[in-house]
Amino acid sequence: MTSNAQARGETPDGGPTDELAWDGSEQARLASLGAVLGAPTTGRVIHTGPARTYYEADPEFRHPQSGSVATRMLSEGLDLLGGLLCRRFGRVLVRGFARADGAGDCYGLLLLPPVAYRAVEFLTPLADGRLLLTSTHPGPGDDPRRGLLRERAPGERVEELFARHQARLAGLGARPAAVVPTLAGLARALDGLLDRVDA
Repeated sequence: MTSNAQARGETPDGGPTDELAWDGSEQARLASLGAVLGAPTTGRVIHTGPARTYYEADPEFRHPQSGSVATRMLSEGLDLLGGLLCRRFGRVLVRGFARADGAGDCYGLLLLPPVAYRAVEFLTPLADGRLLLTSTHPGPGDDPRRGLLRERAPGERVEELFARHQARLAGLGARPAAVVPTLAGLARALDGLLDRVDA
């Protein structure tokens, strides 16, 4: 049982302890934020765009399992960046990956809503300002007016989808823009995508 002094981070005689103090107001804030975002969050703001704020997801929440989509992403040369949450995502956790080795640079996305559904996407910002998105989620195709190039392939495995993304990129003859392999880099790329989709 924890005493009031321990809860305040003090020993019974009033001195400091090595234990972290329980911050009820901070825990309440994170719980409230997690309820709005649809998943637990660390509360750390990763990126703030003109219309959206992106938060770091709790790294232990829906952690990738061995043999999972995440493992297949890693086998394609993408590194795990972590998880993002944003109100605009509609309670979907975005597990982010990146490949920035100069050969097939892109972001990988594993979309994890609170229902039994998953979508995989690859996103490459292009040097000419357009964005290439390849997704297992059904939806509209290319929108040249908005600078969106979209490939849809529902049901494809990660390896097939990645090959499709790379083939489309090669076919465009366009040079990828620099992919910044951080959660902040991914959040900025997603913000650019959503600005176009929401326009």
